[in-house]
Amino acid sequence: MERIQPKSKSKEQYTREFVVSANEVQKTIGPPSYAGTVQPIREAVITNLIGMSDRRDPQWGMLWMILNTANAALFPGGPQAQIQPTAHPGDIIPWVQPTTQRDRENYMIGHVRDMERYENELAINEAMKDFILTRVDPVYFDALRRPRIGFKGVTLLQFLAHLATSYPATPEEKAEGRAKLSAPWDPTDHIATLFERIKKTLESLADMYNMATYLPSEFIEATYMAIQRTGEFNRDCEKWKRLPVASRTTEAQIRAFFLEKYEMWDVNKSLQDVGIAAQAERMAVLEQQNRDLQAKFVAHSAQAQVYHGFIDHAMSDMTENNGSAGGGAGGGDDQTMVSQLTHAMSAQTDAMMQAFQTALAANQSAQNSGGGSRNGGGGRSTGGRGRGGRGGRHTAGGRGQGGPRRPASDGPIGTVKTTKYWSKNDNCCWTCGYDISSLHDSTNCNCKLPGHITTHTGDNPAPGASTKDKEFSKWA
Repeated sequence: MERIQPKSKSKEQYTREFVVSANEVQKTIGPPSYAGTVQPIREAVITNLIGMSDRRDPQWGMLWMILNTANAALFPGGPQAQIQPTAHPGDIIPWVQPTTQRDRENYMIGHVRDMERYENELAINEAMKDFILTRVDPVYFDALRRPRIGFKGVTLLQFLAHLATSYPATPEEKAEGRAKLSAPWDPTDHIATLFERIKKTLESLADMYNMATYLPSEFIEATYMAIQRTGEFNRDCEKWKRLPVASRTTEAQIRAFFLEKYEMWDVNKSLQDVGIAAQAERMAVLEQQNRDLQAKFVAHSAQAQVYHGFIDHAMSDMTENNGSAGGGAGGGDDQTMVSQLTHAMSAQTDAMMQAFQTALAANQSAQNSGGGSRNGGGGRSTGGRGRGGRGGRHTAGGRGQGGPRRPASDGPIGTVKTTKYWSKNDNCCWTCGYDISSLHDSTNCNCKLPGHITTHTGDNPAPGASTKDKEFSKWA
């Protein structure tokens, strides 16, 4: 029978196959520490060992070299019994009679297999030791160094044990690890991220305290408290506590329970977000309609102001003409026509104001029914809005369209009034005072301020009435 040669790998080949390369782990400058050296190196070694294939443990690869993967509680899917390092199979035994050909072939196959495993395990040990020595100065492993042969024969497990015992976690590092368990969880991050964070933190704490792993009760407590503190799953937390004890004692049970609750919450939250977006879009449309209505109102007000200016000017001219003509009938007809035009314009302005207020109120009602005001629920108040002067809008609330127009009775700007402008009548108005047109009094005033009293006359004055120009009247 032809001899079969073992197909072993070199340490260089294994190094190239590492999932985590040495350059991905920060090199320690100076003395090692647990958080900066021991923990990241241990995690990288575990990842690389799991990534290597071994027919004896398809699930966990070569991790058996440093941990007992036969512990089903910690390593589900692992081997039935703990795997031991392969011993050197020794030299090939010569073929002697009466060994059969089949027996000889089986022996040779087994010998080659054992030699391959032995050499591969040696290569992995050497590759992982080189990995560690590129991240930590070899001087910190002098306790393992042997005369003449250096680190030859020292196993990877011995390297990791030396790091763990020589550079344990400090009290501050342990406290920081425990604090991570209480870190808040944002439910907008999937709950799987919470499970993974707590698992890694507990594994790190177990390493710090030289424990094989964490207890299921530690995972359950940390997970429950992180979820409960969000305030989003209060009812689900109560349901969890009411479960039978046997249904809430394992890591798998709490994972399955809260994963289901989280997915229901996530769906409801997504639907709520869609509703809020639709409502915000509707509110934007209504607000734009409000702005359009206000713009139309401003335009109509400006137009009405121009018309009222024409009418005031016409009234002033007719008064002067009537005075020079001795109060002829023609002037009276003109005044009657202008008076009718004035009342028509006032009615048009009032109708326009009413339509604007109605439309604005309807829009405000639609906004409130769609979720209320975003700034505290308050609607828009007109605050005593009234019409002030024929030249513009006059408001008690301080909101006007250009402010009140200067009446003709006040005379030119910059002059001191010494006589009454409307000298042919004794009309007076609660809002406008005692120098007003014969067509104007408290009952038909178009400029009423809040609290305006229509029964006010010179002979029967009402409280709070304006005394403007009273000195020029017969009641001075």
